Amino acid sequence: MNPTTDCSNTQEQLLKWAGETSFWIADVLELCRPMLSEKSSLDDHTKYVLWQLAASCHSTSESALLLVCNVRLWDADVLVRSVVEGTLKFVFLTIGTEAERKIKIEEFDTHLAAFGQMKRHQRLEEFLAIVDDPNADEWKPFRDMLLTNDRLAEFREAYPRKTRQQLEQKWSFGGICAALRKSGQKGI
Repeated sequence: MNPTTDCSNTQEQLLKWAGETSFWIADVLELCRPMLSEKSSLDDHTKYVLWQLAASCHSTSESALLLVCNVRLWDADVLVRSVVEGTLKFVFLTIGTEAERKIKIEEFDTHLAAFGQMKRHQRLEEFLAIVDDPNADEWKPFRDMLLTNDRLAEFREAYPRKTRQQLEQKWSFGGICAALRKSGQKGI
């Protein structure tokens, strides 16, 4: 058994599978297109959010496939986890009544985004607290991403810790899986 030949065969097989998979994910994106087109009955904001999520999952999948082609499987795995989570969220956003979907779009696009800004702010503050000179020019991009005190206070008032925890649980991987299992519904 020649290790060089085995590696070459493995890489050729991975390249073949990645190529086939690329066509499949392009087909999946095409299947989504009618639901997200101008003729769709969905409101524009919902179409926009769903399209952004679908496009993100698609492009991240393509990036993972490039890593697979180069036998960077551990690196690809990180991206694939993101795609699985994004796909699950996409499906979750499409089930339920129109009113339920509208609420979920608002939660996903507005509330969870605000939570992300709050978390990023906290991480940046923690980071800047440990560097030697947080006012140095090299850290300006980080300082520029900090929320203003007023904005942070608005977020904290609008989203108390308990509210954030409940919504984050609902949108967690396990929470979404439980909701999908319980719903028994097909997507739109």
